[in-house]
Amino acid sequence: MTTLIVYSGSADDSLTSSSTSYATALNGSAVTSSGGGGFLTVGQDKDGSTYRVDQAAFSYAYTADPAKAPVSAFFVWDQAQLTGTGVYRAVEIMAFNWGGALDSADWRTASQLRSLLNDGSMVAKIEAAQATGLGRVRTGLERMSDLDASATLRYILASGRNRNESTPGGAEYHVFRASETAGTAQDPALYVAQATRHLMDVTLGAQVQLSDGTHVYLKSSTTAPDIVDLSVIHHDGTSPSTVYTAPITEHRVGAQNYALVADDRDNLFVLNGNPDTPGVLRCRAFTKGAGHSWAAQPVRNASLPTYYGDVNNVAAAWHPQGVGGTIVALAAHNAGRNSDVQLAYALVNANHLLTGSGDILRGSGNAEGPLVDNPGADGSYNYVNETGTLLDVAAARGSARGYVVCTTKQQVLGAAAAQSCAGYQLNASGTAFASTARLRDTATGWATKDADAKSRVIGIDSSQFVTVTADNRADRGITVVHRQIIGSGGVTQLADVRLDAEDLTALPAPSVLATGALWDAVYNPIDNRVWVYYFDRADGHRLMRTDVNLTTGQASQEENQVATGVGAADSTNHAIRVHRGATAGARVLITVANKSAGGVHTVLAVTDHLNSLPSQPTLTPKANFDATNATNFAWKFNDPDPGDTQTAFQIEIYDTATGTLKHDSAKTASATSAYTLPAATLSNGATYRWRVRVWDSQDEESTWSDFATFATSASGSVTITAPATDNDPTIITADYLITWSVTGTVQAAYRVVVTRTDTGATLIDTNWTTSTATSYLVEEMAAGVEYEVKVTVRNASAVASNTASRLITPDYAAPEKPLVAVEAVDDGGYVLVTVTNPTPQGDRPNPDSNEIYRRRAGTGGAWLLIAEVGPDGTHRDYTVPSGSAFEYMARAGVTS
Repeated sequence: MTTLIVYSGSADDSLTSSSTSYATALNGSAVTSSGGGGFLTVGQDKDGSTYRVDQAAFSYAYTADPAKAPVSAFFVWDQAQLTGTGVYRAVEIMAFNWGGALDSADWRTASQLRSLLNDGSMVAKIEAAQATGLGRVRTGLERMSDLDASATLRYILASGRNRNESTPGGAEYHVFRASETAGTAQDPALYVAQATRHLMDVTLGAQVQLSDGTHVYLKSSTTAPDIVDLSVIHHDGTSPSTVYTAPITEHRVGAQNYALVADDRDNLFVLNGNPDTPGVLRCRAFTKGAGHSWAAQPVRNASLPTYYGDVNNVAAAWHPQGVGGTIVALAAHNAGRNSDVQLAYALVNANHLLTGSGDILRGSGNAEGPLVDNPGADGSYNYVNETGTLLDVAAARGSARGYVVCTTKQQVLGAAAAQSCAGYQLNASGTAFASTARLRDTATGWATKDADAKSRVIGIDSSQFVTVTADNRADRGITVVHRQIIGSGGVTQLADVRLDAEDLTALPAPSVLATGALWDAVYNPIDNRVWVYYFDRADGHRLMRTDVNLTTGQASQEENQVATGVGAADSTNHAIRVHRGATAGARVLITVANKSAGGVHTVLAVTDHLNSLPSQPTLTPKANFDATNATNFAWKFNDPDPGDTQTAFQIEIYDTATGTLKHDSAKTASATSAYTLPAATLSNGATYRWRVRVWDSQDEESTWSDFATFATSASGSVTITAPATDNDPTIITADYLITWSVTGTVQAAYRVVVTRTDTGATLIDTNWTTSTATSYLVEEMAAGVEYEVKVTVRNASAVASNTASRLITPDYAAPEKPLVAVEAVDDGGYVLVTVTNPTPQGDRPNPDSNEIYRRRAGTGGAWLLIAEVGPDGTHRDYTVPSGSAFEYMARAGVTS
């Protein structure tokens, strides 16, 4: 618990000045002390002709804790009597050291009250105090510097009407219980919300992930009351580098006073409250350059709706609406007056921050109502998120939709209560909200209002979001609620997962998580899971994570170790921070605020890979085979993470009949989704089933694939018997009956494939044909073209044989070779050449003609065409010279 309650001292008292002259009474006349007495009065009265003016003095013995930073404080008084409710007035609290005991010299005149007001001594104010009602009255301490060091804080309470010299027409005063009341419940108290000091205690939400998966975050340089400088750090997954350091001296005001957002071009924007001007949001852009470089733009100030209190909590999200985009920023203040806008929204023009063009604000207003539920306060006045935590804003990537989680006025400092969650949609220009929807969840996901507590909201898509809170109740703890915007104004719940009920042994107790910053959460869109980071309850240096599956609405109940030894063994880890906004890629950077045993503060960085487990492998169907041969098994590697690869596999083969494991490859390192089973590993004549599991690049294993089956049997051997040789010249037909023989198995099917060897074109593919026939008629082979004929058979177990092959070149384009007879007719002076054309065989054609050639016998010279005759024709050769031997040849022809 980081809320300090300081009760007022026993020296508290009130002074009363009275006179028949109002001016005299204001200046202190016949001043008397109430002597405590349990009640202190503030205000003025006219009773008959007598005017009475009352001032009260309160003191608080405050002890500063060097390990804590005060981020908000407020006074609580119990009002026992309220008189004159029809007259508007305020109660002003001025810092004034009235010493160890209050006496008449401590009376503050009207002019002295005005001086205190003008010199900045007014530290709080109850506006419209006449309407506060009886019971608890609260007002915020506006001057937080009072709490920088240990001191007895002394204040004077007076009516603003005294300072303004507004003459009373009757009684108009307040009676507060003093510290003498029995018990402390009604005693005046100063509530101080304190954040643990570390180097992230003003930047607890300031971390983003860039489009390339690297990260940028903010870090302060000191834990002193004044921050010396603030750095923008880029982390590439291996080491940090400083992008920019802003030399500032700024009072520490809240755990997440700085917000960091990135647009779709990785330009950066830093937004924070200006401690010098409470109503100003300070904004700075960093324009993306080459690589991981950014150029700082000027600081630009955006005016917020008025509130008396420093901005101590800023959360923001970038949307693409409007030129250059619009940043929706919510700014909460430390506890202040019970008037004006304590939680403001600002629609910041991102283009103005980058270029200076246009107005810095496209719109602004009160977030209470449209974005944060505003129920009736507990007591006269509570504050929205005055602790500087429990506020988060998220955009659904690339859309106009965004989401908010926040505490409400109903929630009391130090106590657990319902959270408000909301969704909004910007209009196209980014100048206003097109719609809003909100819900105060009184059933789930409570949070304790505490300066070290946190809540997260994560945008899933244009209608769904997740709130993550730390509920201090048993069986709750970190509570992940999946929600959806319904229609134009409703919020419904899709799932409610309470991690303390999931038997996670390393998860810290709910009470620890609820008031600390040692947890955070991101959403991984690849596996649709919310991942929660935390330190092991038994080892504060062992970083863990667990997940909630939004698809099933259930927790995995698994705890994964992210890193051990985060920080030295004698050091203390104070806070965890992960990126806000959408996740790009699988890498997560966890920054950790650490304090050494010697008091040295550092920011440690741990890189995690949000690896999705590989999915079940998809098996490639395995054909039956002959176990005497080696064979290949194949599968497809499946993984939700884009680009992830297989690094190992394991294949198991079981005998189906006996269930016996027959082969186990064991875990085998390989990126190839295939495995060669050695020959003779299995036996023929059996049926088997097989499965595979794989490991990804992070050595995470998949579940086993489903089983697939196959059978083994002898494959046999096939031999083509006709034709018996390649390119048998006796094949003179376009159709030829291929025959084959099978040994070693019984044929149940065959496949014949015929292709041209010159072009590879397929003439025939029978595919697997169930048949015991051992012949197949190959038809329509072209003459003079070489074909390859392949025959494969398989048995009843579908185990294929070898593939037999034969080459065929059909020879049926030319007619049959003609026969030539020669007779010398001496008395006629010629040689009679008779050509006989045999009957065509096969598919050979009948000739249309015959060419007759002659040459001198025995010379081997060229043939001389001497005549052309018809089929079975004759020719008388009168040109043949005498005295020499000649030979004749005929060639049959077909007209094409």
